[in-house]
Amino acid sequence: MFEAFIQHLIGNRVPEYTIVLLLYLPLVASFVTFSRYVIGWKSLNIYSTILLAFALYHLSRGAAGEIDVITGFVQGGILIFFSAITALLLQMIMSEVRLHYLAKISLAMSAVTGVIFALLYLAGEVANDTFIKLNPIAILIVIIVMEVFIRSYIRKGWRKSLFLVANTVGLAYLIFFVIAQENVKNFVLAHPEVILFTVFFNIIIGRWRGLRLSEYLRFKNIHMTSFYDSEYNKE
Repeated sequence: MFEAFIQHLIGNRVPEYTIVLLLYLPLVASFVTFSRYVIGWKSLNIYSTILLAFALYHLSRGAAGEIDVITGFVQGGILIFFSAITALLLQMIMSEVRLHYLAKISLAMSAVTGVIFALLYLAGEVANDTFIKLNPIAILIVIIVMEVFIRSYIRKGWRKSLFLVANTVGLAYLIFFVIAQENVKNFVLAHPEVILFTVFFNIIIGRWRGLRLSEYLRFKNIHMTSFYDSEYNKE
């Protein structure tokens, strides 16, 4: 029934790309939730991770609709790296300047925009047509996410914020790599009802009270030491 509904939408000229993105969204959000509460993979927030993952997906999409993972990895890496470095450095420089928060964010976005213009200029000079034709929506997403990076820096300092930024980008890359696979797209289109299972999945994860995988690894030695101590005391 659900597959027939999807095919009906496609038959009514709804772009397949739009349908795929909508089907991916609850799955990606559920994976971010799972990685946080079960694995213990800390990121800035769920929105930044999802937005960056879809920005990479946009960047990897060719003119004919094909997905090139390498293009997404390279172009996304260049955009995110230079945007993040620019935003964080500017915030460090302006940390002592008395300006309202939104004014600082606007200045940071202006600086990031200037850097991206410089990258586009360099791409034009070396005749890199792929980089010149970057998806504008993906560029805007990356620029907007920089606000979250800056907020993290202000609240938690540069060490903690860099750790969270790296985790966020790493998780976004992992998600992008999965959703960029043709087999995954075909499966979701053939079985759209899978998004219904995310409801039950998130209820289970939302009630999770056990240790995270990262905590098991972190405290493994403590558990083993406690076990041997208890065995020794019994003797």
